[in-house]
Amino acid sequence: YCSLVVRIGDDRNLPAMLRASEADTIVGYLRDDPQASARQRVLRHTPWVLLRDAKSAVVEGNLETFCSRPHALVTPLGDLQGFVDDELEQHGMKRRIVLGVTQFALLMPVLLGQDVLTTVPDFVARALIGMSGGSLAMEDSPVAIPPVTNSAAWRGAVDRDPAERWFRSVVQEAFLNA
Repeated sequence: YCSLVVRIGDDRNLPAMLRASEADTIVGYLRDDPQASARQRVLRHTPWVLLRDAKSAVVEGNLETFCSRPHALVTPLGDLQGFVDDELEQHGMKRRIVLGVTQFALLMPVLLGQDVLTTVPDFVARALIGMSGGSLAMEDSPVAIPPVTNSAAWRGAVDRDPAERWFRSVVQEAFLNA
């Protein structure tokens, strides 16, 4: 028997939550090392894909078309600059971000029936396509973005806890099957 509390976090605040013992285990993209005493496991190297309404025009790898269309960005802190924008800047290009949302789940109503693009991890795109009944479509990103590394990190104090070990195994299995 165990209790599970799920909290929303991002690459900026998850490591701090672990360091402050506000969380025993964190999962996701961890930009910063969580803490010296934490254990960590890479779950998946996740490629980025383009997600759009299935009825909107295909981008087909065309960077100019990609940049000219409106974009939505998942941004937990409200900043409108992401991995894609960093890469585009290196090529002297910029996309038009028209909306920022705090969570991936909020993308579906934003994309359905609209000519809005977003770039998301592949497993997120597959989940949203499934939830939309195929009303969303995925294609390769025209921007070469390195895959994002999703990891789990946990406090050393819970390393051998049976409930925590079970939880980490379930999380690892979910990422392997994503």
